[in-house]
Amino acid sequence: MKKSNIFAYIELKKLVDNLHHPSRALKENFVLQASYFHILDPKFFSEELSPEWNLLRTRLGYSPEKALQGQLVLKQSMRESIQSLSDAECRDIAARLSSLYARLGHEFDS
Repeated sequence: MKKSNIFAYIELKKLVDNLHHPSRALKENFVLQASYFHILDPKFFSEELSPEWNLLRTRLGYSPEKALQGQLVLKQSMRESIQSLSDAECRDIAARLSSLYARLGHEFDS
């Protein structure tokens, strides 16, 4: 089984760390960190973790079709999707991202 790329591990760590900025709401942090969902392509993740990453990207409004239309179109689409999320949904996504990061770390430990 192919392991995830170290780039995914490093960038996902930055994303997870940045989501917990104490002076901003989680929803605002998702908007500010939206570029990570574009630069971290699923191919950087193992076959086991790639579907989870894709699911989280989709929940936050990432769309390959929107990405092909340009960065501004994608950013607006993601902003609208994120703004429509409840606080509970944001917390769930943040927890799932933290879990994904932990599982990614375990791939490098083994």
